[in-house]
Amino acid sequence: MRLKTVCLLLSLFSGHSRAEMPRKSVSSQPLQASLPTSSSSQWTGALEIRPSFLANSNQIYGQNYAELGVTLNAATYLGYQQMFMNNFQNSNPQFEDGPQLALSDGFFRLQLRNLWRRGGSSLSFEPRVYLPTDENLRFQGMISRLRLNTTFEQRFSRWFSLFVIEAPIIHFYDRAGANDPGTGAPSANPEYENRVILNSQFTFSKSWSLSIPFILQSVRYSNYQIGATNNDTWSNTVLAWPELTYSVNRNLQLGLAYQTGNLISSDMSQFTIDKGFAAGSAELVFHIGF
Repeated sequence: MRLKTVCLLLSLFSGHSRAEMPRKSVSSQPLQASLPTSSSSQWTGALEIRPSFLANSNQIYGQNYAELGVTLNAATYLGYQQMFMNNFQNSNPQFEDGPQLALSDGFFRLQLRNLWRRGGSSLSFEPRVYLPTDENLRFQGMISRLRLNTTFEQRFSRWFSLFVIEAPIIHFYDRAGANDPGTGAPSANPEYENRVILNSQFTFSKSWSLSIPFILQSVRYSNYQIGATNNDTWSNTVLAWPELTYSVNRNLQLGLAYQTGNLISSDMSQFTIDKGFAAGSAELVFHIGF
């Protein structure tokens, strides 16, 4: 078993990027590059390394991303983000040693900020188009997926803001399902997905901030074959992902985070809070903007 199998399991379980949570520290906009330009556009970039420790498997892996884009004006940003994973440590002898770099999600995104604004309220929109950069998802027949983020922000004070994100997602595959590359068992592919994110953002000072997002993810799977995993059904996930961030300067942020496992059963019939926290991962965050 290789790291790519772990990547698949994690992407099927959550598939979340912390980049989708608004950052409110020294600057709420992408960090600007000091590059010469003949227009008002400014190039931006970011690299985030996130070592993550899975307590129930004694594994340390990286959930990372790199992004490059251009801020067209104060309200418009166009960029490409590539997520990737790597192995730091794994005590399981079935896993190979070494960094085992593996690409996961990669997508283009267009941020349209403050389409509507009144007082402390604002509405933004962000369409994303995903590419089949994840080897495991390509194996399952992924062509692309389209995600449409609508973000409502309510700023109650300089210390506290509330974000509500609604994100419908349409999946495009060239087949209804495939054998899981990790287990070999048949598994149905997703057709449609919806995510609702409720994120409380606390800003304690110029340097310290805390975000506490709760994420509800509902996925509809295709009718592949009887007995296949998730065949012709809905699967639901609720997780929490609190993160404490310290901004060293405009270009460097450090953080501590904890991503829980699923806090409910897949059919939403009962809470699984104890199991969800036990299956979570503790994370260190190193975020560099340029």
